[in-house]
Amino acid sequence: MSGRVSAQIGNRDQKTSRVRLFGEYLNSVGQTAYVLLRGHARFQKSVSNGKSEAAYIFTDNEMHRLFAAIESIPDNRFEPMLREMFPVMMRLTYTCGLRPNESRVLKCRNINFNTGTILITETKCNKERIVVMSQDMLACAKEYETKRALLSRSNEYFFPKWDGEVFEPQAIQGYFSECWKRANPNVSRAELPCVRVYDLRHRFATSAIIRRINDGAELGAKLSYLQAFMGHESINETLYYAHFLPEHFVKSSGVNRSELGEIVPEAVRW
Repeated sequence: MSGRVSAQIGNRDQKTSRVRLFGEYLNSVGQTAYVLLRGHARFQKSVSNGKSEAAYIFTDNEMHRLFAAIESIPDNRFEPMLREMFPVMMRLTYTCGLRPNESRVLKCRNINFNTGTILITETKCNKERIVVMSQDMLACAKEYETKRALLSRSNEYFFPKWDGEVFEPQAIQGYFSECWKRANPNVSRAELPCVRVYDLRHRFATSAIIRRINDGAELGAKLSYLQAFMGHESINETLYYAHFLPEHFVKSSGVNRSELGEIVPEAVRW
């Protein structure tokens, strides 16, 4: 880690530490305040160029606008099937919490249209797992498969390019970014947050945790299921997403802060 990045993280930790202490002080004098968990500021992951990419959590309204733009993606003369393929790929990525690469290179033989299950093989840690599509997603996938089979039945990939190869990651990200821009026509490009396809996975995880909280479910047990579904190597990878939720916690009547404190001890560093 470069000295500059290290200094930035240190400064950010110092600032959030002060916010934590202020929240603890307010609680100590009888005021209700949310206390940031230790490590809350570490939302950014280092990348190879020495910079950091912040995970972006879409709001409900942003998701609605984004997918409306994805559904109406313009025709592409180089990829005639793009308007049919891209919305299904993005919905599958989001609703199944997939990594972008997992949907991008998904093979037809790994999809069971009878049970709605998908065998994910091209994983980050070479650890296969099975995910289950919702009924809506399954219906969408079946409809797309009917159209795909007319042109690409012999192709092993579920989302092939027109030339039969798999899409490059940069191409998928490019289409996604353009949809994000079209979803926010009144925001200048200089002010529009940068988003990645991977942020759909972040949104999936945080939404899953929020639903369990609002349902009053025991969060500890449910996180183990979420860990397996998302293909995380350890529960710590799943707990990482708890750090994205403070603004939702204060709105939720289903939050058990003592339970959360046991699940996400302050000693844990992300």
